Amino acid sequence: MKLIKVKVRNFRSFGEEEIISVSELTTLIGSNSSGKTTFFNALLKLFGESGKDREITRADFHVPSDVNPDTILENDLSIEAIFEFPEVINENGSEKFTVPIFFQNFVVEPSDKKP
Repeated sequence: MKLIKVKVRNFRSFGEEEIISVSELTTLIGSNSSGKTTFFNALLKLFGESGKDREITRADFHVPSDVNPDTILENDLSIEAIFEFPEVINENGSEKFTVPIFFQNFVVEPSDKKP
């Protein structure tokens, strides 16, 4: 399985929707406060080992600089990881695709394409 894209919406320094393509990523380079640490914190929210790592707090929600946080009554955020699964060749030579059974919430879009 290969992580190819991460979609982050309203998480910390990321605003409405940020899409980070990671299919050929080997390093993150950017100036201070450009979102490098926030990117990894977003991944930790999805894949962290402990419950504390995956916990969402009020500080995780993005607040635009011109908005008073005390005036916000409702907000939402999302973090989505997009994976590709490479082909596996069966013994009879046909292709099949493998998805680990411990993943419960997969969406294949469009449904007529390979995962």
